[in-house]
Amino acid sequence: MLEPGALTSQLSDSLSASETRDQAVRDDCTTSIHWSNRAPESVFVFSAIQTYFCNPRNIASCTMVSRRKYLRYAVGGIAGGLAGCLGSVGGSKSPKVKKYSLTTDFLFGGKYAGIFIAQKEGYYLDNGISLDVRAGHGSASTAKEVGAGSTDFGIADIAQFGLIQSKGTDVSAVMTHYATYPIFLIFRKSLGISKPKDLEGHSLVNHPALAQWNAIPAFCKRNNVDYNKIDVIQVSPANLISYWVDGKADLGAFYAGSDGTVAEVTADKNGIDYDTMFLSNYGFNIYSNVFGTRQSIIKENPEHVAGFVKATQQGFEYAKQHPGEAVDYTLSVHPDLDKSMTRKQLDQLLQNQFSSPETKNHAFGYMDKSKMGDTVSFINDYYPVDKKIAAKDLYTDKYVTS
Repeated sequence: MLEPGALTSQLSDSLSASETRDQAVRDDCTTSIHWSNRAPESVFVFSAIQTYFCNPRNIASCTMVSRRKYLRYAVGGIAGGLAGCLGSVGGSKSPKVKKYSLTTDFLFGGKYAGIFIAQKEGYYLDNGISLDVRAGHGSASTAKEVGAGSTDFGIADIAQFGLIQSKGTDVSAVMTHYATYPIFLIFRKSLGISKPKDLEGHSLVNHPALAQWNAIPAFCKRNNVDYNKIDVIQVSPANLISYWVDGKADLGAFYAGSDGTVAEVTADKNGIDYDTMFLSNYGFNIYSNVFGTRQSIIKENPEHVAGFVKATQQGFEYAKQHPGEAVDYTLSVHPDLDKSMTRKQLDQLLQNQFSSPETKNHAFGYMDKSKMGDTVSFINDYYPVDKKIAAKDLYTDKYVTS
C-alpha cells in the first residue's frame, strides 16, 4: 500500500515528468492512461484523476483547467478523496468528487458565462462537483427533465417548477438566476400598443416549451386582458425571433439577457421601430428563473448542493469583476456565439441580479421569504396548477444566506 507522502510525491513526479502525457489527460478526455511499470494503486489514482477532470460530454471542464490547478487538485483533492482506498491520510478525508449535470433553460449565451468561468476557475471541482453543462430548449422542458431525473440541476422559470410540483413531482429551487422578472413583449410602435388591454386583437408567436407559454396567459389574467382575443401562433423556439422580425406576428415574448437581446439587436439591424412591455411593470413582481433540483438530491447529497450553490455564486461574482474574461472564455468553449451579443446578454443578467435588493443586501441567488410567498401565491392564482403548492415545498433558503 502506498504511503500518503509517497502517493503525493508519485502524483507530482508523474504529472510533471511528461508535458505530452499531461496534455493528453487534459485535452483528450476519452483517452485511457495506464503505465505498466506503475503499481496497481497508481494506475487507479491516475484513472481517478482523469475521471475527476474529464467529462466527455463537456470538454470545457477538461481542457481549460490550468496545469497549475490541475496539479493542485491532483495532489491535494484526489489524494485526499482516495484516502479511503489507499489508506488513512492524517485521519481525514476530502469530499468525494461526484458527477452532476446542469441543463440550462435555453441555448447557450452570455447569461451563463458565470457558470462557464466557474468551471474554468475550478470552483465546482473545489466543491467536489464534476459538472456537465447542457443547453436547454425552454424552461418548461428543463423543469420536466429535472423532475424526471434526466438532469440533476436545471435552470427554469420557477412557475414551471411549480407546475410540475403541483402534479406531484418533488423539486425545489435552491437559488435564483434572475432576481427580477425578465420576460417582455416586443411589438412595432406603429401598432399603437401602450397598455396590456391593447394586446387584444393581435397575434403572438410562442411555443409550449417556453416559460412564456404560461406566463403570457397569466399576465393577461392579472391585467384583465382576454387572452382568447390574442391569436397565438406556435412556432419552433429557434424561429421565434425571425418570425416576429419578418412581420408574421404582431407580438413576440422574450427574455432580457437571452433571446430578448437577440430580438432587439436584430430589430435594430433591420430598422424596425419597436417598443417593449415588461411584465414586471404590470403585476409580475415575482421570481423568474431559478436553479432547481430534486428534493431527493438535496436529502441525499446536501454537501454537494451547497457546493453547487457556492461555486455558482463564485462564478457570477467573478464574471461581474471580469466580464471581458468571462465572455472570452465562454466564446472559447462555444465559438459559435457572437461576442458582442454574448457581452450584452451577460451585462443584462448582471444588471438584473446585482442591482436587486436581494443581492445588494444578501448574496447572489438569495430568495426573499416574503417575495417567494408572493411568487407562490401568484402561481396558484394565475397558472394552471393541478393543486395548490406551498412555498416551503417549492424552495429552500438553506444554501444561500446573507
